[in-house]
Amino acid sequence: MTNNVRTGLSQELARVFVSLTAVFVVAAGGLKLLDRIPGLVLGTPHGVTRYPNIEQAEHALGNDVLVPPYFPDTLRWPPTSVEVTSGPSPAVALHFAGRDGRPDRLQICETLGPDAASAREILPDVAVLETATVLVEGSRAGLRRVLTDDGRLLHELTWRMGQRLFVLRFDGPVDQLLAMAQSLERNHR
Repeated sequence: MTNNVRTGLSQELARVFVSLTAVFVVAAGGLKLLDRIPGLVLGTPHGVTRYPNIEQAEHALGNDVLVPPYFPDTLRWPPTSVEVTSGPSPAVALHFAGRDGRPDRLQICETLGPDAASAREILPDVAVLETATVLVEGSRAGLRRVLTDDGRLLHELTWRMGQRLFVLRFDGPVDQLLAMAQSLERNHR
């Protein structure tokens, strides 16, 4: 072969390689976008799956979801949303509306392992205004006053029970929030 033929062949192979690489990059980006569309439509973060009820979430997790036996009568049962993340420490978030129709009056997040990162993935971000330490049935818990993106002030309680981490965010009095947490501890030791 002559140098011109080799050079032409090398250039053609380089163009084919660049074209194939571009096709694979565009296809991978398209598949990644398609993977995110259901979450965008449903308003759930990437990696979060919504279930119609607690029982189906428990089945998917292969584990019980702990719910406080004490439940203020200002809240509606069942939860309006049940969301689950997977990973080394899966988490479940339950969202409850108020009897007055206001959404997300109570959010309960529970991780099923020691890693707290999955709780941060599944709960909306908030700004922390105040923090304190309280006891929940003898265990130290963090009590925070937080501000949501939509301007609501909530009380948030975070504590561990065995390998599980619990985060309760409540649009209501602190005494009711503590009563929910303490009933959960007493009922599930």
